Amino acid sequence: MNTRHLDFLRLVVEKGGLSAAAREAGVTQPAISQALQALERELGMPLMTRVGGRALPTPAAHTLAAQSSRFDITLRHLREAQEQPLPARGVRLGISAGAALAYGPRLVSGWAAQGEAAPLRIFNGSSQELLLSLEAGDLDLAICPRPRSAAYPHLLEVPLFRNEPAIFSRKGHPLAQAGSLMELRDVGWVVVGKDRSPGGMAEEAFRVRKLTGPRIVAQCPDYLTLMTVVSQSDLMGIIPMQKIADSFGGAPLQRLMIVEGLPQYDVCLYRYPGPVEDPVRRLEAAIRELAETG
Repeated sequence: MNTRHLDFLRLVVEKGGLSAAAREAGVTQPAISQALQALERELGMPLMTRVGGRALPTPAAHTLAAQSSRFDITLRHLREAQEQPLPARGVRLGISAGAALAYGPRLVSGWAAQGEAAPLRIFNGSSQELLLSLEAGDLDLAICPRPRSAAYPHLLEVPLFRNEPAIFSRKGHPLAQAGSLMELRDVGWVVVGKDRSPGGMAEEAFRVRKLTGPRIVAQCPDYLTLMTVVSQSDLMGIIPMQKIADSFGGAPLQRLMIVEGLPQYDVCLYRYPGPVEDPVRRLEAAIRELAETG
């Protein structure tokens, strides 16, 4: 059980609601909700109920919060008396689809070369999913695009790189020599992510120029799937970095040279400010070095 989830539950009980607990914890309200939902799934019982339009803690939540306070005191005493370090639980890294393809292999190989005792546990997701998991204490670090629709001022944000997106088709595509988005208005597209997210670059590229479209045919969970679909069909897709296209191993993909610029966004490293465990600190340093060297 994640002890941070219990911390959030105690705050909800003490403050009387989700919003007040979020303000006290310095996190977003969705992070509190996500943590409580994880507890409910783990315990198999409801911890919040609707009363007069408000979400309030159930009697079971009050009981669990009281018991967890005593557990927290006992756990702190055990940690103070512990002479040997506890077995490493691993470092939990959340990473978005594009960043995983571009930097994942080198991060893992570097981690192995350092002879780290703690395993590196990698999780994928959208920016919102990863940052909510970071807030809830389910991740140690996150690498993802900076969200455009929400701010996370309480998290430490380190810009790593800015994407350089481009449109790709299969080699030999009838419109592979197109020079503008206007020529691509009737093309079918495959995308990663949702509209108005960093993965929704095709929608944004057409929208900002007041063009009709694009015609989204398929939505994929990752860029490896997108590149496979593009290489074997007449659909087109936007890949955020040439490095990602290169990772596909010389597949028959062709980059279109259009005159319009495509939406760009910053990919950043996120964590809570303050001291971190040594394995987390070493991984953070490796990520920063990798971003600097490209």
